[in-house]
Amino acid sequence: MEITLELIVFTVLAVFTAVSALLAVTTKRILRAATYLLFVLFGTAGIYFQLNYSFLGAVQLLIYAGGITVLYVFSILLTSSQGDKSEDLRGYKLFVGLAATLLSLGVCLYVTLGHDFRPSHFVHGELHVQTIGHALMSSGKYGYVLPFEVISILLLACIVLLVLELMRAAVLWRLTQRFQAADAAAQITMLEWQIFTFLDLWGYEASLGWHTEELDATLAKEFTAIEPGEFHRVSRLMEQAVYGGLELEEYETRAIRSFLSKISLVKPGDGWKIRRRLRYGWLPLFAKRIHKRKK
Repeated sequence: MEITLELIVFTVLAVFTAVSALLAVTTKRILRAATYLLFVLFGTAGIYFQLNYSFLGAVQLLIYAGGITVLYVFSILLTSSQGDKSEDLRGYKLFVGLAATLLSLGVCLYVTLGHDFRPSHFVHGELHVQTIGHALMSSGKYGYVLPFEVISILLLACIVLLVLELMRAAVLWRLTQRFQAADAAAQITMLEWQIFTFLDLWGYEASLGWHTEELDATLAKEFTAIEPGEFHRVSRLMEQAVYGGLELEEYETRAIRSFLSKISLVKPGDGWKIRRRLRYGWLPLFAKRIHKRKK
């Protein structure tokens, strides 16, 4: 068999796609699985382009790699906690998984070995884009206007989620820059504002020095990561810095930041509404505060 550049490119794409697919179904990190799926879609698009199916390759990149995968990633971020791993398959789950895998493999082998896939099947080459466009926008028989509109809505949702994530990253970056450039007193003020903003997002009415002990007991009960007395201790440190003008030690500032990180993360079992609120609900407030300070 003659080794050509086309054969080498196909082999590289095939191995890349197969390895990525294997990693996608074997990793225990769900976010990594979505990333490997993205690599699989890239490899599949490369094979389409090699077959001169430029339209299918573009659709693969725009809709699946650029739309579906992005939707998967945002769904994972909104429904899973940090460090979530997949459960180990045991008992009947392992049996069902193996059975489904073997059945899928059998179907793929049957379809692959049952067709010769000779090049003569593709003698006409790729359809003209105009023909594809008429089929996509046709509402008659064999028309695809309904799936086309559904995909449009899906892509719009992906664009909205992408904009939200970019805004979140920009606000976090700007907030980090301002925090690092501020003095010790201003840093404590920023931490105090962020803490009570997140407490408000959780539905707790709180302010510095107001019902501290009652809220401390509630937070220790609701958050497994928060110890009894931790909020009371953090509140007292912030009062000393904000109202008393005292400069806190480095370990005291770390304690405040640690408490902030605990209340800014979702708890196991929280619904998608609270997850969405904690991820994006603070964006307008933080952006407005940064804009005011900039003025």
